[in-house]
Amino acid sequence: MIFFGNLSASKALRSSVTSMGLAVGACGFAPHLAFAKAFITQPGNIPAGRIQLSPFLGLGFNNFVEAGLVGSWLVVSHGFIPALNNSVHAEGAVFQDLAGRHRTGSLGGRMRWDFHLLPNWTAYGAPGFAVRFGDSDVHTGPEITGVVGGFFHMSPSLSLRAETDVIGHYGHTGVRGGVTFHL
Repeated sequence: MIFFGNLSASKALRSSVTSMGLAVGACGFAPHLAFAKAFITQPGNIPAGRIQLSPFLGLGFNNFVEAGLVGSWLVVSHGFIPALNNSVHAEGAVFQDLAGRHRTGSLGGRMRWDFHLLPNWTAYGAPGFAVRFGDSDVHTGPEITGVVGGFFHMSPSLSLRAETDVIGHYGHTGVRGGVTFHL
């Protein structure tokens, strides 16, 4: 058996192979990181379509199912941070509970701030307001809302969309998923 300092030949070989594997892996992954950094810093490089239409289904953490429709209009194509690839949309939304303890619905509006991380991935946050209506034994009336979510852009005209409530909806916090049509 050959010894290299405190390492035997087999340990030295494993250590070398592991180091080489990590280096090759880092070299293979580094261009993706560089591309991600380059894309997020290319202002105005946003998905096509100034108008978006998103039908949704949602599942609530409070045992409810809802359906909804969100319409979006591009307001600012270069966003609030000039050095980043971001944009701002105004949204109008309508949601109706389909199943659960209460039958309620809501109409609302919000301002969605998109961060275009990669050509196929966009993350967003959207503060807004809603007016909830329906059963008298649950909160109805105006409320402040907020969601975070993301898009996976499958083509220039179609994206998958998912979001979750972070504030608002008085017991109607949940997750939603749907498709977005870029018109």
